[in-house]
Amino acid sequence: MNTSVGARVSKVARNEFGVCLRSLRSKANLNLHGLAQKINSSPAWLSYLERGQRVPAWPLIESCIDAFKCEGIPITELNHFKLLAKGEIMRKIFDKKEVFTNSENSRP
Repeated sequence: MNTSVGARVSKVARNEFGVCLRSLRSKANLNLHGLAQKINSSPAWLSYLERGQRVPAWPLIESCIDAFKCEGIPITELNHFKLLAKGEIMRKIFDKKEVFTNSENSRP
């Protein structure tokens, strides 16, 4: 996969995660400040996540899930949110890994 395609895939995935986060927040009748207060984060950070400009950390995802559970969001929606978050975190990990070609790893 060339870099520009990989970057587009990652951006689309982050946007999907962000849309899901915004949707759950809306269903929970929380604004950015309200959710930020419940999960001990900042409204600005949540806004970055919703716009696909940052990748979430797992403790923040767990805090969001707990907050949404308390607001009565169905478990099926929370599971979807969790899967999107895991995908984002995995993409972040693998984007940082150095990829070697066979010729670079071959022994003399």
